[in-house]
Amino acid sequence: MKRWPFIAIFVLVASVSPLVTSSEPMRPESPGLTGEAPDFQFLANDGRWKSLHDLRRESHVLLVFEPAEAQLAALEREAESLRGQGVNVIAVFSHGESANWSKIERLGLTYSLLSDPRGELASQFRIASESGAPHPSWFLVDRDGRVRGLERGSLPETGFTGVVAGALRPAEQASTLKP
Repeated sequence: MKRWPFIAIFVLVASVSPLVTSSEPMRPESPGLTGEAPDFQFLANDGRWKSLHDLRRESHVLLVFEPAEAQLAALEREAESLRGQGVNVIAVFSHGESANWSKIERLGLTYSLLSDPRGELASQFRIASESGAPHPSWFLVDRDGRVRGLERGSLPETGFTGVVAGALRPAEQASTLKP
């Protein structure tokens, strides 16, 4: 039986530093984007407690909040290319673990889904709406914990491969980031 990657959030720790609020994709040299990504702890599928900084030891981390099923499938098609860029994809949902398992099995996902039913992680990344429900959003966190790209309120229509490549380029080589 094939084991699917899965991570569940049970306990989250306090934010390291605040992030800026924006509805536009941002580059690392964008004004105000100097803080580190909030760190958090989670119980991984292997039964061990890990944190965002543990994941960053392995790769950059693309956190994608509340993607629709079509976006999950598109992320799966891009997952190998993103891994080739040194990026680990993690989708975050406000619903529970059983809904995540269902999506993993139905869509054949090879990347992790996190459950954030109480919205702690969404709150730390400042993506909750006035009603408290998280907006679709994404954050690219590099191995040093810096947010290299983000967009609150929507996900790229053309996919993540190009957006991630642009966000990871050194500032002097980067052109304007476009989703």
